[in-house]
Amino acid sequence: MDKNPVSKKANKTRRQAERRGRLAEWAALALFLVKGCRPLHRRYRTPLGEIDLILARGNLIIFAEVKARARMEDAAFALTTKQQTRIIRAARWFLSRHPTFHDRAMRFDVVLVGAGARGARGWRGLRHIPNAFSLPDRALW
Repeated sequence: MDKNPVSKKANKTRRQAERRGRLAEWAALALFLVKGCRPLHRRYRTPLGEIDLILARGNLIIFAEVKARARMEDAAFALTTKQQTRIIRAARWFLSRHPTFHDRAMRFDVVLVGAGARGARGWRGLRHIPNAFSLPDRALW
């Protein structure tokens, strides 16, 4: 008999959320491919944080965060200033380990993913926001 049914349910919910997040990242990647971007890394992990997608297009490096929620409006408000700082620092880490990209322009994008109606499969929409945020202070850089 399971001694802690609450944690079992929480683990299942966490796994489902992680699966939805991975599917949203694949949808966002497909969107970037259609726009002519070349993927460099997916789920790039550093000691400072994770970047969902790192892409290249011409002389531009794009660091993209994917936010999936049941409602598009909720996804839009899901990216906090703290998360933006984490992504910027992780981008700095990436560039410090890949000096060939130092001379390229860079951009921080967000892809919002709204899920389908409750129980429905698929996504209600993807919204790409180029240059969604920028370096707030060179001290972070």
